[in-house]
Amino acid sequence: MKILITVVKNHLLSILVALFSAAVIIFFNFQIIKYLFEGEFNWNLASIEISYIQMAKFWVEGGSPWQPLWYLGYPWHVFYTPVLPALEVMLHQLLDFSFAHAYRVITASAYVLVPVSTYLFVWQITKSKLGAFVAALFYSIAPSVIALLFSEVADDTLSQTLEPRRFAILVRWGEGPHTLALVFLPVFGLFLDRALQDRRFLNLFLACLFFALIALTNAVVVWAAFLLTAAAILNQMAKKDADFIFLVKRMVAFGLLAFGLLAFWYNLAFISTFFREGGQALNNWLVLFPWQMLVIGFFVFGFFLVLKKFLGHFNGLVFSIVWFLMLFGIVYIYYASGESRLEYAPQALRLNTEADLALSVLVGTIVSNIYLAALKIKGIYKIPAVLGALIIFLAILLALILSGRQLLRILPQYAKPLSASKVGSIENTAEYRVSKKLKELTGGGDQRVFAPGNYAFWLNYFVDVPQIRGALYQSSTNRWPEHIYYQVTNGKDSNIALAWLKIANIGKLVYTDVGSGEPYKDYKVGRDKFDSVLAVVGEDRGDIYYSVSLKNDSLVKVVDKDAI
Repeated sequence: MKILITVVKNHLLSILVALFSAAVIIFFNFQIIKYLFEGEFNWNLASIEISYIQMAKFWVEGGSPWQPLWYLGYPWHVFYTPVLPALEVMLHQLLDFSFAHAYRVITASAYVLVPVSTYLFVWQITKSKLGAFVAALFYSIAPSVIALLFSEVADDTLSQTLEPRRFAILVRWGEGPHTLALVFLPVFGLFLDRALQDRRFLNLFLACLFFALIALTNAVVVWAAFLLTAAAILNQMAKKDADFIFLVKRMVAFGLLAFGLLAFWYNLAFISTFFREGGQALNNWLVLFPWQMLVIGFFVFGFFLVLKKFLGHFNGLVFSIVWFLMLFGIVYIYYASGESRLEYAPQALRLNTEADLALSVLVGTIVSNIYLAALKIKGIYKIPAVLGALIIFLAILLALILSGRQLLRILPQYAKPLSASKVGSIENTAEYRVSKKLKELTGGGDQRVFAPGNYAFWLNYFVDVPQIRGALYQSSTNRWPEHIYYQVTNGKDSNIALAWLKIANIGKLVYTDVGSGEPYKDYKVGRDKFDSVLAVVGEDRGDIYYSVSLKNDSLVKVVDKDAI
């Protein structure tokens, strides 16, 4: 009976420690990001967040399997991964949030929860809450390891200080789906690690479920999940009692079940459009085949044998080392290759924060194993060993606390909504003004418009005017929009541009000069190219509006078959 009481007390104490740790992690991250729970839109209107806000808006207002406003139209089911837009729709319908406010609440919540899921993951693979707490705080506070090596990453901050990379990618660049998927990534790792250690179906199912949630939220994090899976397998193979046959069977079952959960969305049409940009990474790997690939394979195999021999008996150490080195290597090569920008995973630069996450896991794993090793020491050396481990923990904790205090003073203001900026309201922006002007000029007809850069991103949030571009080029199923856009913004021949404008049924075009409020300035040609073939119908603060002479602006043309 006494033994049972002791076990229950220890279990309750463990839960209380975990809850307290989670509360500290949540409190700190909430203080950093708290203003993201308020209002609508971030200060950087050139971020991609408006794309994800519009998806939810289209979902509610469209009511059709066809999306006619972007890229000459496309089937609705290829628009993007659905989890974030679906959550926005849910908050809009249940709590009457605007889509923009719903986006901020969801992504702010995700920002807070990623370190919590990191805590749970490290606790699982190391069996130590101490190291898990260090890992979660490290990811919450530490700057990007890539920023310490490359100035272009270090300079891409809001505060001009060494801030966490994940803060910039969410608040400055609007990577909401990326941030949300990162919540699921460590939880996927947690259940995958369990599924590879025992035969219970529940762990396998939950691993598949969280992998599916990752894939249905953001494709970038899928690549990190693949690498995490490889690291998890190698971690199990490094153990003395590794069961290779069981691992093979388990991974086959994982693959089939995970794809079964994804197949409703990841059909051939979606895969062929959404992953179109990943071809260069595959080509870079094929260039290494066969001889360089063999050399790399032998090196990796030898490195694994070394890890297995010397570190295989440590909890989670092989796991965390392998995962970090793979992610770090991919991102490092991308930046170190200079203008070549070699990619060995699609959108390698966006795996920066995953590399930071993996480093945090590695730091937590090292701290855990030092502490657990100290506890196992017998005799007179036990107390000094435990004290030494605690000193290491406290030193890391103190450094993180000092850095965290600075971040708490500096970062929160950058998460404030647009209403707290000098702009004040979205109606005061060039994006709003241009969108309304194009709606007025088109007069409610079927003609499309040509809006460059950020104007295209925001256009259909304000008005339902069809355009040649949109806010997410992966959803385009037609090859013409990108070619037409290039010919108009870069081509020298005005008559070719005019022909393409007419072919695409574009009736109005916005040209931006140096005085325009549009940030990207996509036009690489002077306005004389358009003055020679188009009529100016308006000019306002650097934005010149042209009309294209269309005999019939209907999307359906009646032609004389004998004239064809």
